[in-house]
Amino acid sequence: MGDSAARVGGDEFLVLLDDVASSEAALAVGVRLGEALREPYWLGGESRVVSASIGISMGPEGQSDPDAMVASADTAMYEAKKSGRRECVIFGGERTN
Repeated sequence: MGDSAARVGGDEFLVLLDDVASSEAALAVGVRLGEALREPYWLGGESRVVSASIGISMGPEGQSDPDAMVASADTAMYEAKKSGRRECVIFGGERTN
């Protein structure tokens, strides 16, 4: 399948990773994405910075319910937002900022 990214709507994006071996590896990817998004960019002659609250859902290989996976990631993302933003949270537990 390969890795994919898509805009879900508004300011929400979905990143699908084909081969992540552990929750630690998933958190590392989330941290790298967050750091990349925080790099300043220029828009209209002004420096801008964005941040991200990242929710991660992990399932067994061959997960057959993508809607449940997305719902779990969404729940984790809202948990990250409640924690003060700029954080990665795995559904059901681990987090980093």
